[in-house]
Amino acid sequence: MNENLLVSIEEFEDTRKYWQEKLSGELNELNLQYDYKRTSEYRRGQKRLVFGKELSERILGVCKNQDLLLFMLSMAVMKVLLARYTGQNDIIISSPVYTTLEENYDYNKCIAFRDYIDDELSFKELLVNIRKTITEGYKNQHYPMENIFDHLEIQDLRPFLHRFIIYMENIHKSVDINDILDAPENHLTISIVRTGDGLEGSIFYNAALFREDTIERISKHYLNIFEQVMKDINIKLTNIELLSEDEKQRLTVNFNNTEASCRMNKTITMIFEEQVEKTPSHPAVILENEVITYHDLNERANQLARVLKEKGLKTEGIVAIMADYSIELIVGIMGIMKAGGAYLPIDPGYPSDRVNYMLEDANVDIILTHQSLASKISFKGETIYLDDSKLYNGDNANLKSPIQPENLAYVIYTSGSTGRPKGVMIEHRSLINFIDWRIKNYNFTPADRILQLISVSFDGFGANLYSAILSGGALVLPGLNRRGDFKFISGLIKGKNVTNMSVVPAMYRAILDNASEGDLKTLRMVVLAGERADSELIGLSRKIAGEILLINEYGPTENSITTTSLIGMKQDNVGVIGRPVADNKIFILDKRNRLVPEGVPGELCITGSSLSRGYLNNPELTTEKFVENPFADKSGSSYCQYMYKTGDIARWLSDGNIEYLGRKDFQVKIRGYRVELEEIEDAILKLENAKQTVVLDREDKSGNRYICAYVVSDERMDWEEMRESLSRKLPHYMVPSRFIQLENLPLTQNGKLDRKALPDPDDTSDTGALYKAPENETEKILAEIWSGVLNIEKIGIHNNFFDLGGNSMLLMQVNSRVEKHFPGCINITDLFEHTTICKLAKFIESKKTKKDNAAVIKYITFPEGYFSRDVQESSNTNLRFEVSGQLFNRLKEISTKEKVELNLVMLSLYITLLAKITQKNRVILHTAIDKKEHVYLVEADIEEVEDFSELIQLIDSYIKSMKGTCYTIDDILRMGVRKSDKDVFLMFCKNGHLTASRGLLDVYDVVLESNDEENRICFTCEYDAGRLKGDMIEHLISSYLKLAGVMVDHYEGES
Repeated sequence: MNENLLVSIEEFEDTRKYWQEKLSGELNELNLQYDYKRTSEYRRGQKRLVFGKELSERILGVCKNQDLLLFMLSMAVMKVLLARYTGQNDIIISSPVYTTLEENYDYNKCIAFRDYIDDELSFKELLVNIRKTITEGYKNQHYPMENIFDHLEIQDLRPFLHRFIIYMENIHKSVDINDILDAPENHLTISIVRTGDGLEGSIFYNAALFREDTIERISKHYLNIFEQVMKDINIKLTNIELLSEDEKQRLTVNFNNTEASCRMNKTITMIFEEQVEKTPSHPAVILENEVITYHDLNERANQLARVLKEKGLKTEGIVAIMADYSIELIVGIMGIMKAGGAYLPIDPGYPSDRVNYMLEDANVDIILTHQSLASKISFKGETIYLDDSKLYNGDNANLKSPIQPENLAYVIYTSGSTGRPKGVMIEHRSLINFIDWRIKNYNFTPADRILQLISVSFDGFGANLYSAILSGGALVLPGLNRRGDFKFISGLIKGKNVTNMSVVPAMYRAILDNASEGDLKTLRMVVLAGERADSELIGLSRKIAGEILLINEYGPTENSITTTSLIGMKQDNVGVIGRPVADNKIFILDKRNRLVPEGVPGELCITGSSLSRGYLNNPELTTEKFVENPFADKSGSSYCQYMYKTGDIARWLSDGNIEYLGRKDFQVKIRGYRVELEEIEDAILKLENAKQTVVLDREDKSGNRYICAYVVSDERMDWEEMRESLSRKLPHYMVPSRFIQLENLPLTQNGKLDRKALPDPDDTSDTGALYKAPENETEKILAEIWSGVLNIEKIGIHNNFFDLGGNSMLLMQVNSRVEKHFPGCINITDLFEHTTICKLAKFIESKKTKKDNAAVIKYITFPEGYFSRDVQESSNTNLRFEVSGQLFNRLKEISTKEKVELNLVMLSLYITLLAKITQKNRVILHTAIDKKEHVYLVEADIEEVEDFSELIQLIDSYIKSMKGTCYTIDDILRMGVRKSDKDVFLMFCKNGHLTASRGLLDVYDVVLESNDEENRICFTCEYDAGRLKGDMIEHLISSYLKLAGVMVDHYEGES
């Protein structure tokens, strides 16, 4: 008979209605965790279920020896088991059709039985419900299941009809049973048989998906449930225990055997000061060519601490610090803690709205920053500039510490689901608990050099910082705007003999991609943290970097940086986050805070000595997230009385390691940053014309995670305008890379958002931008940079960087390349605001124009006697001289005393000499002593300077404050230089910082170049002999050397 004709017969109409109603609404596949990656391979495994005589008799007694009742009871137990294993309540299990002699339909091999498992029900109540489900299901078993699922628009029937099955040989067709057991789509089947001796059973499973020990646990738990419900048929489902006492002991004690001794009776500053005594002359921080020793770092931090105390800082007072990568940043952090305060790190790239919220929420009265960042801060409290040399003139002895281990060390703000970031409070003892463990287990020594590439606003910054300065090692910092230049970073690792670093996987991949042969040979280990690595990255590391030890660290900010560690990552264990670190304990729990079995997913919850104090000024959220620990030893430490619920889903593996599986909410990790998607949604909905939105994290073809926003609006949305608006409110890593406009958000049959139905960005995103080729030189340079980074050959000036597949990690690469062509013109935040080549080119040109206009009028006037009477054509002449012997040694001593490089001392001397020659207190010249090819304009007013020391500190402070205002030599050469007769344009540079044959004397009248050698400093003075008299330049050099002697005598007179 034709099947379509058959289903239209009236007798099947009621059956169809039954199934449509029974299977209506959202159907979710059971998320049973597998041991191996899903595969089409099928290898049948079998494990016997041993009921035992006593349990068999009790079961058969309850069932009154009726096979159908026994089947219903077995089905109920299986559903309870699967509900616990999956954390789901809507459970569908299938079974073969029920055998009757008079019926011979074969439309279905199996039918689906659906029940809702409510933990508040008693087992007896559940059994009644399941009995009804089975009775009605078999009454309607002959309606073709495929038709029902077609009607429900479900293409794949396997999750609901073939994967999880229970059967009894006595009531189900043997031919159907054999087909089921041989089907590759069958994952797990339970068989129950009533024999003359009682009950027998088996679990059949796909051995390509499950290990034998996993099935062994499932069988034990299945029988455990049977034991309990047979003792008390009215037991509440929530009170059924899956685990034996031995299993509980293994999960709570054996896997959490993490007791370790650490210096929790001390503070960070106390341990640091002890380290200073051990290694006073060792480098503590290295910033490219700038080095500060432990002794000097400690003294400067002490001086700053006293300033803070004079400003009224009290114990646990919160001081914000917003500074670029610099030695002052580390001085600031240590100074705050030495003064008794807690530091609040703020990334200079954060938008002002976010910065202001953090300052207000934390009740900050003092902020430490750099003078170059002053314009970014709108703050009514006290602003202290870390690059102000006057900060470091006071008493440099250690302070009597006002803090205890239980006092706050820092507050870090993380993304918040309410639409506002939240401040996490970390105490000294919690931080020390982790750092001590890290130093010991990763074998840190004073020989280590640790590269810092993590933002100061991310708690991972502390992992690198404290592992270095509390072990005697050196923290290596890249210079300003260099963190995204991965070619430079690879060379820095080699040049500074870096031994280890902690980075996010995407950053490590970029380093590997840009490394030349031998760049990474000094590395002994790399810690990957912040997001999941992939097996390809591990393989790439082995290929390029050899047998570097790779470590996977996991941990929320709320538990002092790191909670678990896997030492020795491999390609087949990238999801494994390792074991708990010292005095941390992990409990993996279901939604009712019950322990889940080994191998079963649950929420990862943390207790122990690293727990934070909670959220700043947010007791409600603290109470919600930091709950009473149900497994606390009441006689033990107070640290374990509370437990932090992370929201992360994980499972225990049989070897005591933990595998990370994902999130239970909408929090994600983007390049290591913790992001609450609801905070982005909240920001979008505050924009004009946005009616509805949903934000998801997606993965591109390269495996990189990015943020995609779906927006419902009645108006055509301008994505560039939306990005610019969001970048003023959110950090750059939270601004979506892709936007998609929808007429409506897709909904399920229950009216809930259907996330699975949201379109793929790759298929639907449309920028609406027509191609227009680059026209001017700046646009052409930018197009070439974008093409190289995005690997796209043809890019128009109106194409949006993010719509082309860009993300914040790639934008860092763009930033480093743009910096080489247009130094000092942009920062990473500017790139987020100007996301097309056209807009970025205009922005850069405006910055260049301002710089050119500022520089072209800056000259100095020499006395008339320096100029030739008969001006000739330009003629370049060189004079060479050197400073050596005792004079050199004494000048070196001065540079050490002033904590500056020798070149800065010599620059200060030159400025003093120029003031004497011109008889003016304002001296103007260009200098290139800090970065290769970077030129800075120095305008020094020395009217109120009383001695050489004050002058040196003034010039040092001035140059540091000008770090964002620099030029390339090409900028200088492009200027339209128009000088009057007595104007001269001067350059003081360090050898190698400007390429030799660049036509400098086409612009400059005198170029004084210094070259540091081991026991001397050599100078070359190149000047325009067509304008300037040679004897006067020789007199200038002679006066310069004499002035050096005067400086030395001045310092000796002081001592």
